[in-house]
Amino acid sequence: MDTTAQNSSPEPVSVTNDSQIEKLEKLVQKTILPNDLRDNLKAMIGRLKIIKTDANFYAEYDTISRYINWVCYLPWNRIPTDMVALNHAKQILDKHHYGVNEVTEKIIEYLAIMILTKTRMG
Repeated sequence: MDTTAQNSSPEPVSVTNDSQIEKLEKLVQKTILPNDLRDNLKAMIGRLKIIKTDANFYAEYDTISRYINWVCYLPWNRIPTDMVALNHAKQILDKHHYGVNEVTEKIIEYLAIMILTKTRMG
């Protein structure tokens, strides 16, 4: 059973030959990632190049390639709209109610709890 066909997210790269390893390398290059993570993924791709011909390492090979795909499709450069809303609310409170820090913090905490509750409820 092919599990990649069940995913509704972008098509993962399945690694079985050199051209597909090159696709993974391009994916890592074009994805916005923290530098240390990018270096780690490049090292993992290097490991894939080494173990690709050994059948004994197929499980590790598959795990590494799936991990690289998964990491690259995480929303690294997106800011949740809830956080933007909290930051905007704090800016407004600071602007219009300067010096009332305790009350501002309580309101921000309350808004954050409302957002978390809404997220958990669905």
